[in-house]
Amino acid sequence: MLLGPQYALLRPEFAQWRVTSLAHRQSPELRHILVTMGGVDRDNVTERVLTGLHRCRLPTLEKITVVMGLHAPWHDAVIAAAAGMKIQTVVLSDVDQMAELMSTCDLAIGAGGTTTLERCSLGLPSVLLILADNQLNIVEHMVEADAAFAIGDLDSLETSLVEFLESFALSNKMAIYAQNSSDLLDANGVVRTIAKLLGHNG
Repeated sequence: MLLGPQYALLRPEFAQWRVTSLAHRQSPELRHILVTMGGVDRDNVTERVLTGLHRCRLPTLEKITVVMGLHAPWHDAVIAAAAGMKIQTVVLSDVDQMAELMSTCDLAIGAGGTTTLERCSLGLPSVLLILADNQLNIVEHMVEADAAFAIGDLDSLETSLVEFLESFALSNKMAIYAQNSSDLLDANGVVRTIAKLLGHNG
């Protein structure tokens, strides 16, 4: 059986952007944050994350990029919230070049789903939110590997986010998360899987 993150079937763009992204991690500074909860975000967690970010004192932060589905129920509310942010905040939908975007970011705040594997392949440090029960295992694995920070209690999301980010920006955790997450997964799962299958059949 082909199990484990080394066999994760990611799109080819993640392997293509891995070197560029890891080079970006060599000068860790919290300048650009990516926020993505998946296409729907039915509970509008994205806007709550923006509220937390608005409260943060992050002197190096220059830009926040939000990615969400164009038809997400809270799309207009998030755009309105972005317009009121003290940091430049853009909202993007239906992004085709996700790996390229991730390679320019210094931290991602997102759901602990399969996109977590994409972020790992690029060494992008993450704050993981548990939005569904099926995300628990991957989040626990990331935390155990010291590859991400997790917020499981969404009732205190904004407060937890502020407390973590203000200490994170002053620590060496960004470099640690980048190294440990990139060590978990190298974006070559498709190649590795095909090689195994050909070897098995041949």
